[in-house]
Amino acid sequence: MSRTFARCRLVAVALALLVPAFVAAQSAKKPIVIGVMGDFSGPIAPYGTAGFQGATIAAEEINAAGGIKGAPIQLKQYDEKNDPVEGVTIAKRLGDEVLAVLMTSGSSPALSAAPVFDRAGIPFITTVAANPAVTESGWKYVNRLHLSDRDQVERVLQYAVEVDKFTKIGVLYDTSDYGIGGRDIALKTLAKRNMQPAVVEGWKQTDADFSSQIIKLKTSGAQGVVVWGTVEGAVRIAQQMHSLGLDKTKVYGGGGLVTQKYIDLGGKAVEGTIATWAYLDPNNPKVRGLVAKYEPRFKRKVDVFTAQGYDAIHILAQAIGQAGDSVSDRPAIQKAIRSIKYQGAVGEVTFDDNGQNVRKIVIARVQNGKFVPVQ
Repeated sequence: MSRTFARCRLVAVALALLVPAFVAAQSAKKPIVIGVMGDFSGPIAPYGTAGFQGATIAAEEINAAGGIKGAPIQLKQYDEKNDPVEGVTIAKRLGDEVLAVLMTSGSSPALSAAPVFDRAGIPFITTVAANPAVTESGWKYVNRLHLSDRDQVERVLQYAVEVDKFTKIGVLYDTSDYGIGGRDIALKTLAKRNMQPAVVEGWKQTDADFSSQIIKLKTSGAQGVVVWGTVEGAVRIAQQMHSLGLDKTKVYGGGGLVTQKYIDLGGKAVEGTIATWAYLDPNNPKVRGLVAKYEPRFKRKVDVFTAQGYDAIHILAQAIGQAGDSVSDRPAIQKAIRSIKYQGAVGEVTFDDNGQNVRKIVIARVQNGKFVPVQ
């Protein structure tokens, strides 16, 4: 009798231990999966990678604070290699795999994938693509944290004409959607000022020799040149301008140049470069917190692409927490994103009716090996 009682007691104890674990397992919420699609191995991988790393820190912060109503965030990474065809292929899969998307893609993959996301009703935030068409094509599910090239080109040319007082300005661009979009805006902006470009020349992202374009630039007598392309291309152009005696011809560029890589690769040849800058205020507590977590871990400086990836995940988390975390909640999630007012690492974030983040554009100059704000 005593042995039977003892066995029953052991069984009871075992059940008492198993039941809470079983209940906890049943009540544990499934992760909320957010896709991060970008270039992680191609020509703009530094931007895509920075965004993903910033997003990773944001997801860790959210999960450490209890997730979204108890559900953890899970980031799922997709590499489109800056290939628009691959971008479409990946975009078609994501409707069944993720709730929402962070795009750290360049303009070409973003423009190819965005209509796929829009037709599927998947909310997405883009943090690298700058071509104006991203937010000017009528897509209802697009949101962009990065500056639009329309605003950037107009701003940097305003500085060249009104501050530097230049009347002869050339345009060099890479032949991607990003570069062509920048070229077109530059030509329209100059035309509005009754100015003709001193020279207009393109290059492929794989090019290494820019002597033909630079000789034409030199012959034109250009005082400055708008260079719209990747960091690597802009650095090579600045270096070859330096070698061919165009030291006094000023280089103007977009926010994509405002990275440590541009300075490290370019050295003295990029001194004096003027570029638009989505300025990160070092006194912003969000910036200080991100720097403290990011730089020791990833061994690189926080830049705007890191900060935008970080803010994008916090914005998505806030919107999902407000609207719901099922596929049927996607329209409400998008509505919550568009109506958000969020204080982030990039400052206050709000979106206009097209999904474009509205923020101040600072002009920066490379001075003694650093980008410093000048206007």
